[in-house]
Amino acid sequence: MMSSVKSSQVVHMICSSDMLLLYFYSPKTRSSATCEDLPDASFAGQHDTYLNISSNDISKYVVECFASLYTSRAISYRQRNEISTADMAVVVQCMVPNQVSSGVLFTANPLTGQRNEFVLEAIPGLGEALVSGLTEPDRYVVEVSKKGEVCIKDKRVGSKKKIIHSIEGGGVKEEETTNNTEEILTNDDIKQIIELGQTVQELYNGKPQDIEWAKADNGIIYIVQSRPITTLFPLPTSKESSLQVFFSFNAVQGIVSPIYPMGQDVIRKCILGGLLRWITWDRYGNEGIFIQSVAERLYINITNPLRNSLGRTVLFKLLPSIEPGIMIALNKLLVDEPDMTINSGYSLLLILRMLSLALVIIPRLIFSLFFPNWSRKLAVWKVNSFVDDIEEKVDGTTNMQDLVVLQREVLSTFFPMVVPTIAPRLAVGMIPLAILNKLASSLENGNDLVLTIVRGLPHNCTTEMDLLLWQVAKTIQDDTESLCYFKTNDADTLARYYLSNGLPGVAQEAVTQFMNEYGMRGLYEIDFGRPRWREEPAPLMSSIKSYVQISQEHAPDKIFAAGEAAAEDAIQQLGQQLGKPWLVSFLARRTRSLAGIRELPKFTGKSEFALFVVCYCVFNMKSW
Repeated sequence: MMSSVKSSQVVHMICSSDMLLLYFYSPKTRSSATCEDLPDASFAGQHDTYLNISSNDISKYVVECFASLYTSRAISYRQRNEISTADMAVVVQCMVPNQVSSGVLFTANPLTGQRNEFVLEAIPGLGEALVSGLTEPDRYVVEVSKKGEVCIKDKRVGSKKKIIHSIEGGGVKEEETTNNTEEILTNDDIKQIIELGQTVQELYNGKPQDIEWAKADNGIIYIVQSRPITTLFPLPTSKESSLQVFFSFNAVQGIVSPIYPMGQDVIRKCILGGLLRWITWDRYGNEGIFIQSVAERLYINITNPLRNSLGRTVLFKLLPSIEPGIMIALNKLLVDEPDMTINSGYSLLLILRMLSLALVIIPRLIFSLFFPNWSRKLAVWKVNSFVDDIEEKVDGTTNMQDLVVLQREVLSTFFPMVVPTIAPRLAVGMIPLAILNKLASSLENGNDLVLTIVRGLPHNCTTEMDLLLWQVAKTIQDDTESLCYFKTNDADTLARYYLSNGLPGVAQEAVTQFMNEYGMRGLYEIDFGRPRWREEPAPLMSSIKSYVQISQEHAPDKIFAAGEAAAEDAIQQLGQQLGKPWLVSFLARRTRSLAGIRELPKFTGKSEFALFVVCYCVFNMKSW
C-alpha cells in the first residue's frame, strides 16, 4: 500500500510506531502544524509532504516530515506572523489510487471576494505540481445561481507543461507533457466538483473553503483536504433571510484603513444615529444598528430605502455625487436581483415628518431666494452661536463622566441643527446652478461658461483655510532662516521642531496662528480617534513645504482672484448669449452667494461633522 507522509494539526503526539499505526488510515490528508488554520495564517505549503512512500521507507520520511518544522522557510513564516512556537505530529495516509488529475477548488473567489463564484484549478497527475508552482493549470471561474445552476463565467486553459506521476514501487517522477492544450475536466466533472465543494462548505457552517481534490482513473472524485480561506474580507451579517444591501461608509469618506472603536461608536450612535432619530422622532437609530462594523470598517444597510419608492429616489439622487462607484454596483444589483421589489406605500409617520420639515424649510428657502447674503450671514451666526453654547457647556463640566454624556448629547444634535439651517440655503445655491446648466445646454460653450461661474467661489471655508495656509507660506518665504528650515528638513522633523517650539521665531508664530484657527483638522478627521494637526502636525508641514515652493506668479490668492474675475465675465457672456442677462445674473448671484456654504457643516467645528470635532478639540484643550 503506497502512502503519503504529512504533518498534522494533532496537538499531543510523538513520533512512534504506535502513533503511526493509529493514524495510518486517518482521513486527514493535509500538511499542517498545531498552529495552522489560524484566522490570518494558513501555513499553506510551509511544511514538507512526501508522496507515494513504500512501507519500508515510512520511518525515514516521518523524520524528514517532522524536521520540516525547523526549516528556515517555516521559522521565517512563524516569525512574520508573530507565532512563537509550533508542534508537529506526522500522519501517514493512503493516497488516492491511480490519480489521473487533481487540483484545488475555492468555494469563494479569493481575488474578488464574491461568495457566489467558485474558482477551480485542474492539472493532470498529482497535485504537487500545482501547489509547488511547477505547472500552469486550467482555471475556471464558475458562478452558481440561487437555483443551483452552474455557469462557467471565465475559462483559461493552462500550459500544463509538467506533470508529476507516482512510480510503481515508491516515489514520484516529474516529466514534460506534449498534449497540454486540451482541458483536463469535462463539464460533468466541473459540476460534480462544485457540488462536492458546496457540501464541504455546508459542513463547515457555510464558511468558504480552500479544497484540494483528486480524480482516480475509475472516475471517482475524492476530497483530500479542506481548510478555510483566510484571505477573504468578512461580510456584514444580518438576521434577515432576504437579500440585504450595504455600502461602505469608509469608501465614501475616503478612509482605507480601519476606524478606531471610539470613532465607530460616535458615528454609529451619535452622528448617523442622531440623524435617524431626528428624522423618525426617536423611533429608530438609538443603537445605530443600521450600521455594522466589519473588520473595523463601517457599512450602512440601505435595504429598506431601496425597497421604498421615495427612499430609492432619494438614494439615486444623492449617491452619484457621494460615490459614483456605488451607483454602478446598485444598477447591476437591481438588474441581477429582480426580488428587490419596491414597496410604494408611505407610513403616516413619514408623511407627518415630511410635512413638519417642510413647514420649517420652505420659509427659509423663500427668504434665502430673495435675501441670499442676509440669509448666509444668519446661518453663519446661528452656527457660531451654537458652537459657543456647546463650548460653554463643556467648560462647565467637572468630570469625565459628565463630559462623555455631554459629548453624546452634542453629537446627536448635529443634524437637527445643521439640516434646517444649511439645507434650504444650500438648495437655493445649487438649484440655480442646475437651472443655468439646463438653459445653457443649447449653447456650444454653455456648460463651460456655467462651470466658470463657480470659479473663485466665495464664502467657502476650505478655500479660506487654503488661502490662510498660503499666507503662512508667504511669511516663511520672506524669512531666510525659516525658508532654509522648510527646504532642508523633512515634514516629520519640522513637526518635531514645531511641537518643541523649535522652529525659527517667524515660522513658529505663523504656524501657531494657523493652528489656533484650524489645528483641529487632520487626516481622516471624521474618525474621532485620529490625531489632529496640533497633535500630529507632519501632514500640515508637508503641505507647507509644498506651498513654499510656489512662485508668486502661481500664488493661490492670485489664482483665486483670477477665478473670481473669470466668473464675473462668464456671467456677462452667458446672459448675452441667452438673451436673458437679468435672469442669468439673478441665478448666478444666488449660486455665488450660497453655494460656498456647502463646506460650513465641516467648519461648524472645523471638520466634516461639525460639533463632533468641536467637542474633540475642546476635550483635548481641557487637558484631561
